[in-house]
Amino acid sequence: CQQPTVATTDRGEDNQQWQVEYVLESVRTGVQVVVGGDHRAGVLHLVRRYGFYEGGEPFNRYRLNPHLLRSLLLDHVDADVVEVVRARQLAENRERELELSELRALATNTSKRSSGQNTADAVEQERPHHELQQYIQEREQALEQIKQQQAEYIHKLTR
Repeated sequence: CQQPTVATTDRGEDNQQWQVEYVLESVRTGVQVVVGGDHRAGVLHLVRRYGFYEGGEPFNRYRLNPHLLRSLLLDHVDADVVEVVRARQLAENRERELELSELRALATNTSKRSSGQNTADAVEQERPHHELQQYIQEREQALEQIKQQQAEYIHKLTR
């Protein structure tokens, strides 16, 4: 077993980074809690030191959300758990949609630049533009699949 490397910054001992994480999952419900770090650095260290770890819910997947932790320990899902899961899904999807918006803007700018050029230059730039459009379509399809999986997971939780 390899010991994790701990990197501290000049902002102090509590701003440590870790290179190990554990995913605890209920086999019955599928509820997951991600624990980053170990007793020397990370979430467990902060919980031991302060009795809690806040993080930035719902954007921080390392936050030990009390509802998810309770659900995992009791193997029970309630409305609070479903709300936390939905909030995290929405936050993840916003990030994905923002990335897609930036890619679409890049594609639009690339298209505008090539339209004012002579034919040889335009043909040369059309290939990367086409590849970018194809990549955007793949990312859009992947996002739709993710949303479908998320909906199925919420349905599983609420049964």
